[in-house]
Formats: sequence, structure tokens, C-alpha cells
Amino acid sequence: MVVFSTGFLDTIEQDTPKGSWALQIDSRVKNVTAKSFLWPGYFAFHRLSSDLFGSAYVGDGIKNVDLPFMI
Repeated sequence: MVVFSTGFLDTIEQDTPKGSWALQIDSRVKNVTAKSFLWPGYFAFHRLSSDLFGSAYVGDGIKNVDLPFMI
């Protein structure tokens, strides 16, 4: 028996420190992008009202520990 759970991902609102994400919506209100300030190089996107989404990390693997002092 397989049990599927959809409640395993945390929302951006719960991330600490507050303000560690940059959200951007394009002018046509069709695409949303999210960039992480805590993990520089992480990028995610979603096309609204569709199944198109994805993410990528192109960074050096170093967490920005100075972020709480930058916000």
C-alpha cells in the first residue's frame, strides 16, 4: 500500500530569516520566478495556470550566512 502526502513542502512564508526570497511576476502575469538570497544561485519558476515549473541551482554551495545582517 502506498500513501501519498501533499503536505511535505514548507511555504516561503515560513522560511527564516524573513526576506530571504525575491519573488517576481512578469508584466503579463503569467510567469513567477523565485530567487534565494540564502543560497545564491538557486532559481525557481512557474507558469501560472499550467503544469510548467522547474528550478535550478548554479552556485558554489556556500550558504550566505551574512543574510540576516543584510536584510
